[in-house]
Amino acid sequence: ENHLEDDFLTPQQIDAYHDFFGYLQTNPDYVAHLLALVPNEEADNLVEIFFYSIYGDNVSEKVEFLILDLFRLVMIAEITSAKSIGALLEGPRWNTVRMFCYYNKRLTAVEFLQKALRPGMAQVLDIDETFDLVPLTVYGKMKNEGMKNVATQEE
Repeated sequence: ENHLEDDFLTPQQIDAYHDFFGYLQTNPDYVAHLLALVPNEEADNLVEIFFYSIYGDNVSEKVEFLILDLFRLVMIAEITSAKSIGALLEGPRWNTVRMFCYYNKRLTAVEFLQKALRPGMAQVLDIDETFDLVPLTVYGKMKNEGMKNVATQEE
């Protein structure tokens, strides 16, 4: 008995998987609805699987746009499913936040996001050439600046 043949996909199956993942990548509505419905305890694993399986480390503006569109759709689904504004603020960590954490791990994604957001951010905020997208780093910088301002006022 040769079980090796059972362990490999046929060319037709590979083509079908290719088409399926290509469809999911370019039509994020289905993934967005799924991610918005997944319980928080299962979301980390699912978000990681989707990001690495569907988008991988592709480096193109098209892929970055598709990922950001997925963010938008998940955020809309999460907001519309909230029972009240208070529920949005009090609720558990949203899957959109999880997605952004995985997105932020991709260096190309961070560079793309900085490039895409910089012009609009510069109109609203006083930002330097490379602004940070890691929330804890931004918070740390804000905290340090606040402490410097307090120290300056005390002098």
